[in-house]
Amino acid sequence: MPFEHNNLASLEISELNSVYNRCAAGLVMSLSNMSLLPLELLSSGVAPVVNDGPNNRMVSDNPFIEYVPVSPRAIARRLVEVVDREDAPERSVAMSESVSTIDWKDSGDQFVAAFERAMRG
Repeated sequence: MPFEHNNLASLEISELNSVYNRCAAGLVMSLSNMSLLPLELLSSGVAPVVNDGPNNRMVSDNPFIEYVPVSPRAIARRLVEVVDREDAPERSVAMSESVSTIDWKDSGDQFVAAFERAMRG
């Protein structure tokens, strides 16, 4: 990278929460299939800003996911809105609570069900 940065590629899973907790928002871009990263961010109280599209909305209907059009201006605007929220601390707690009963088994079951529906046509 041609600029100073911290390479966090070698983090242990147990270290992710402390990294996420330094953030107010996390940008998640997916033009093909939705990552589970938005759920991870929510569990840490971080607002996921996700490019809007049916491929992404079908994975989660969580009201705290900030879907945004794929436009640099719209993305920047939404990131600023999220960071500048006056109720950010309370919203962060609500985001975390919104996924507190979800586990990865649920996500796996949803994937298998969606895959089986697609295979049946």
